[in-house]
Amino acid sequence: MLDRPQLPSECDVRGLAMRPLLAGLLIAALAGAPPAAADDAPRGAVAATPRFVPAAGPVLAGDGAIVWVARRDDAVLDLWVAAPGTPPRRIQRFVGSDTEWLAAPRLAASATAVGLVFAETRAGTARTLRTRSYLGGLGQPLNLVSGCAGPAPAQRSFDVTATAAVFRDGPACTQATVRGLGPAAGAARRLPGGVSAIRLAGDYEAWLEGPVAGGAPSAAVVRASANGRELTRVASTELPRGITDLALRADGTLALSYRSSTGARVAVLDRGATQARTLAPRLLAERGAHWVGEALAVVVARRTDRRRGMLQLVDSAGVTVAPLLAMGSDRDLTEHTDVSASRALWVERGCAHAVIRTIVLPAPAIARQRTPSCALRLRRAPRIRAGRLRLGVSCAGFAHGCSAQVTVRAGSTLFARGTARPNHGTPPYAAADLRLTRAARTLLGRRARVRVQISARIGTTLRRTARTLARERH
Repeated sequence: MLDRPQLPSECDVRGLAMRPLLAGLLIAALAGAPPAAADDAPRGAVAATPRFVPAAGPVLAGDGAIVWVARRDDAVLDLWVAAPGTPPRRIQRFVGSDTEWLAAPRLAASATAVGLVFAETRAGTARTLRTRSYLGGLGQPLNLVSGCAGPAPAQRSFDVTATAAVFRDGPACTQATVRGLGPAAGAARRLPGGVSAIRLAGDYEAWLEGPVAGGAPSAAVVRASANGRELTRVASTELPRGITDLALRADGTLALSYRSSTGARVAVLDRGATQARTLAPRLLAERGAHWVGEALAVVVARRTDRRRGMLQLVDSAGVTVAPLLAMGSDRDLTEHTDVSASRALWVERGCAHAVIRTIVLPAPAIARQRTPSCALRLRRAPRIRAGRLRLGVSCAGFAHGCSAQVTVRAGSTLFARGTARPNHGTPPYAAADLRLTRAARTLLGRRARVRVQISARIGTTLRRTARTLARERH
C-alpha cells in the first residue's frame, strides 16, 4: 500500500526566488532578529510527514515546491513533491531487483528542473554496478540521461540549475557532460577529462582537477561556461586537503567544504584568487555550505552546546549575519536542511513518522528544531525462544534500514543486550535476537511473567518502552 505523506491545508509555503537582492534583504532583516525563548521560537509549517527520513533531500524548488526521495525498500526509491495547497504526490518510482539494490541517491533541484542520480549495487554489498542519472521538469517524471558503469564517487559530479545540468557518463563514468535545459538549450558538451565535483551557477562552472599523490586534487578551477575562459585557477599547494564538497556562486566565487584536524571547515576562493582563505566557523556537518545569494548557509556548532547545531547564514568573510534554526543533538538530521532567499527547511523526527517543516523568511525570531518525547515503537512483539529474546524495533521516523543498540532490564537486573539490525523487509524494522543473561534465566525460572524496560538507541536518539515477557513454554 502506498505510504502517502499528508500536507496540511494551513501550510504556508511561499515562492522560491534565488536572487542576490532578496538574499540581501533577508540578511538585513535577520541580522537584527532577536533570539527566541523555546516556547516563542517559530514552529514552522508542516510540509509533509513521510514515514522515514528522506533518503535524499528534501530540497527547495520553484513555485513553493519541496522535493525529496523516499526509500521504500533496498531496491525501490520514490520521488515525491509537495506543492503549496495540494497533498504531496509521488512523481516516479525507481525499481531495482532482488540482486541489484539502489544506493546513495543524490538530489538536485532548481526553480524549474529536478535531477536525481543513484548507484545500482550488487545486493548486500558496496560493489557499484552502474550509476544512473535522471533529469526532468519540476513535478514531472524524470528521463534517464546516463546509465554508465562506474563507482558511486562519480555521483559527486552532478548539479542542476534552471538552464543546465551536469552529470557523469561515458565508459566507466569517466566523462562529464553538460546539457542545456529549456527551449533555448544548445547541444550537450563534454568537459575536460579527469575532473570531479563539478558545479554550475550563473554563467560559470567549477570543478576539481585530477588527483595527485594522497588523493588531493591538483587544482580548483572556475571558468566561463560560454567560452571556457578561466576565471580562477588555484594549485593544490594553496588548497585545503580533504575537500568534500564545492559550492559555486553565480558571480564565480567558490566555496570548498573540507575535513581538517579540527573538524569540518569551509574555505572560499574569490574571483581570480591564487589561494583559498579559510573561514572561522567550524561546520557540524560534512554536507558543507551552499550559497544563498551573497551569503553561505552552514550548520555550525552552537557556542553554548558543541553537540548541537545552528543553521545560519554567514557572509563571505565568515561573519554570522542571520541565525535561522537552532538544531538538536541528532547529527543525522543536519544533512536534511535547505535554505533559499525566501524559505528555510528542515526535518524532525516524529513519534510515528518524520516531519518536514518550513518557515518563510525573514522570520521574527530563530526557529527551533523540536525533539518530541516518544515511547519506543516495536514492530514485532518481544518473545522468548530457546533462551533468546527476539524483538523488532520500528524504523518509523528514522532512516529506512535503521539499526539500534538495545538494552532490556527488569528493575536493576540486566535481562539482555545487543544490536538490532535491518531486516530488509517491507515495511522495514530492526530485528534483534538477544541472548538472555544468566540473571534473566534465573528470574524466569521463578516467575511466569516478568515486566521489563526496553531501551533502544537509534543513532543519537534514545527511546524506551515497558513490556511484559512470558516465560517460554516447553
